[in-house]
Amino acid sequence: VFVCPSRHEPLGNVVLEAWGNETAVIACNIQGPAELISDGENGILIDNENVEQLAAQMSLVLSHPEIATGLAVAGKQALESKYSCEKITRDYQQLYTDLSSQ
Repeated sequence: VFVCPSRHEPLGNVVLEAWGNETAVIACNIQGPAELISDGENGILIDNENVEQLAAQMSLVLSHPEIATGLAVAGKQALESKYSCEKITRDYQQLYTDLSSQ
């Protein structure tokens, strides 16, 4: 389990790195992680600075390996489908094609 209790994490690259390593993610519901994580699907978002909620979610994931595995698999799928080099390259190529046809 990767835990990101940051108060400020504008890009969320650490979430992408965790997903790339097929690791379940628990993060604060702040700018970067909140833009990447679908709560309960490919990670868990907690209220910022809520220590009790963080501890409870960590305990839940650590005591239920099937939850950790499900989050990790969904995170890896999100990374590959939305943020992989191939996906980003295709998106840029499409952008340039669209721009050149205007």
